[in-house]
Amino acid sequence: MRNRTVLLVGLLSTGTLATANAFGAWQSTTAIGSAGRSAAMILAAGNTPVAAGTTNVTVSWTASDLGPSATGYEVRVYDAASGTPRTITTACAGLVTTTRCIEATAPNGTWRYTIIPRQHSWSGAESPRSDPVTVGT
Repeated sequence: MRNRTVLLVGLLSTGTLATANAFGAWQSTTAIGSAGRSAAMILAAGNTPVAAGTTNVTVSWTASDLGPSATGYEVRVYDAASGTPRTITTACAGLVTTTRCIEATAPNGTWRYTIIPRQHSWSGAESPRSDPVTVGT
């Protein structure tokens, strides 16, 4: 008897307001009369973060309670006026494994932050942008 597992990846759209990455798998055997198994999950979009600070920006958000839990988050930052992304720095760079990080010595400007939930190599949709936060004197 051989088991085969197949993994499917796709984008699930639930209308114009929400999208999420979906993944699923099923397993079957070659034995006659055997039953297969299947499962599917959706990694929810990120929740809107809150950003505050004047030099060191604290970015925090709530974890989604829909679908599987995220194993980490990617934090992104955009110019509030133009929407141009910039590279995030310090503790907010890379994969953040909590629901809070501090971007120490953020550059002067007005910024909006987003988060993307990750579960290993899977990712949810990017959150809406935070309210603007102004850094500088």
